[in-house]
Amino acid sequence: MTLKTFQLHIVLQGIEPKIWRRILVRENTPLVNFHRIIQTCFGWTNSHLHLFKDGMYEYSPAEFEVENTHDSRTLGLNDILHLEGQIIYYLYDFGDYWEHKITLEKIIKEIVYDQVPQCMEGARRGPPEDCGSIGGYYENLKIIADKKHEEYKSTKMWLGQRYDPEEFKIDKINKLLKRRDFGCQWFE
Repeated sequence: MTLKTFQLHIVLQGIEPKIWRRILVRENTPLVNFHRIIQTCFGWTNSHLHLFKDGMYEYSPAEFEVENTHDSRTLGLNDILHLEGQIIYYLYDFGDYWEHKITLEKIIKEIVYDQVPQCMEGARRGPPEDCGSIGGYYENLKIIADKKHEEYKSTKMWLGQRYDPEEFKIDKINKLLKRRDFGCQWFE
């Protein structure tokens, strides 16, 4: 039996212009690995808690001790996603509250792609870690757009001199996704 491949569209909620990715993953990808894949696709560092929501239940690793959640270590993506058009949500960093809408766009029944998981396309760089949610993200963008702003130098140093919100490096993402840890370490 050939494993199916899910084509997923992931959009970070609340930010314009949109920050999004279209990815391929195997249907039975464990949720904890799917988390790692999303982290790599958005350029994050796995520094905060996360959970998935399917409209009825929430899922996170048991060791996070998030109340009223099911253990995401025991489930695959196909345990919560079944039909094209179905939507789930991924929440990363309960403080900054980065919520992603994930839509199952297509179920591919035959193997047609050499690399899975794979990022097929997307737009814009994910927000920096610990930037203060959507409001903080917009404030940082405003500051780095104005070289005369009193916080320009310190913000550029904090973000990294080369931080470009329009940057999207698909080749780098796909290179990382080939690694055993999908480019996202998890210290266990």
